[in-house]
Amino acid sequence: MERDKRCFNCLRFGHEAKECRNPKTCRHCRQRHHQSICPLRDQGKPKPKEDSSELTGEPKTTTTTVSSKAKGTVLLQTARATAVNDVTTETASVRILLDTGSQRTYITNRLKEKLNLRPVKSETLHLNTFGDQRYTKQRCDVVNLRLQGSQGEIEISALCFPKICSAVSAKINVNNYAHLQGLELADTSIVEGSQQNIDVLIGSDFYFDVVSGDVVCGNSGPVALSSTFGWILSGHASVEESRDKFTTTNLIIEKPELMSLSPFDIHSENDELSHALHKFWDTESLGVRDEPPVSQFDGDEFVKNIHFDEKEGRY
Repeated sequence: MERDKRCFNCLRFGHEAKECRNPKTCRHCRQRHHQSICPLRDQGKPKPKEDSSELTGEPKTTTTTVSSKAKGTVLLQTARATAVNDVTTETASVRILLDTGSQRTYITNRLKEKLNLRPVKSETLHLNTFGDQRYTKQRCDVVNLRLQGSQGEIEISALCFPKICSAVSAKINVNNYAHLQGLELADTSIVEGSQQNIDVLIGSDFYFDVVSGDVVCGNSGPVALSSTFGWILSGHASVEESRDKFTTTNLIIEKPELMSLSPFDIHSENDELSHALHKFWDTESLGVRDEPPVSQFDGDEFVKNIHFDEKEGRY
């Protein structure tokens, strides 16, 4: 950072930390520097415990659960703000999509007309659709406007276009994610689940003037990015947000003397886990392996042991 002459507070170029206008402080120590370089960043995190079974040579049992989903919710980086025409002081509430895959920033013609924005110049764009090598020419006006958010404001220059994209809709329950608690979200429509159109697309030309660099992550769920408009959520929601999911549990027994035995050779009256595994394999092998013929004596004993369980309502 010293070599690149970056600010220790906001990580941007062109000024030092003592001259930084960003009012934010470190989330770990509340001092005037970025949280990523805070010496207290790793304090308070639980240290990994040593496996005592590896030290003593005792056998250990491991249960592994793997969750997978076929479909889920993926959040795009959206925000809400107030667009302002500084000449006429007209304002409008807008929904914003942040996209680093776009070189330029755009607004809809509808927003241009609503704010009565005057073009400062015009440009010709070469437009390609996805998967199409051909392009079409489009003449677009360039306008200037100001976007006001809960954490500040930014002046942008944008190209005007009839439509940016279709309505972006997604819904999550922020109560499912501890790392999102207490954050002022930039777009509350993802909590409400409302489907709203995009009025402004912020490309790479202004993206890093909006996003400050602070990131909050959890063990699962979307990532929160600090911005001029509040905390922007992005990425996969966890499996709870999708109904199309399944869970697989794998039971693993690690015991040296059992490694060479098949699951059907495991016998231990005192080992409940081994007994459960034995029952599991017996159930899974029904109709697969040949069962020994049942003698008349075994059949008689079987009939005698049949009884009705009133609690479970079955024989």
